[in-house]
Amino acid sequence: MKDVGAAIIERLQQDVGWWGSVGGRVDWTISQPETPYPRVVLLIVSQSHPNHYDGPDPREARLQLDVYSDRSAEEASTIAGQAIPILQPDDVAGGIWFRRAADIDGPTDSGDRNDTLYVYRARTDFALMFTDEED
Repeated sequence: MKDVGAAIIERLQQDVGWWGSVGGRVDWTISQPETPYPRVVLLIVSQSHPNHYDGPDPREARLQLDVYSDRSAEEASTIAGQAIPILQPDDVAGGIWFRRAADIDGPTDSGDRNDTLYVYRARTDFALMFTDEED
């Protein structure tokens, strides 16, 4: 299987407006504390095991996209919501064929206070089905 994480980043980068709204500040798993806001953290929460039937080998992953903002919950939710039409449709990126995301949950607002400020967070979960493009 090709690099699913790189393919997801490629899909997000293809939308220049969305990518610019976060200044390209998209990280996997954890974001460095000094990274300016708004910023995005991606996490593959779970990956299914390959299908053992004949034909393509589809896989499903649950992707969590967290948008952090120091300005407002609205900014975080807007950016998270704008990621849905980017990641939901069928698309090919990085040699991986993504099928339409059938299950999307969010954006859900939350946040957390660090030492100096309150940081707004909007979480969106995607159930992504994908396979190598040549399958």
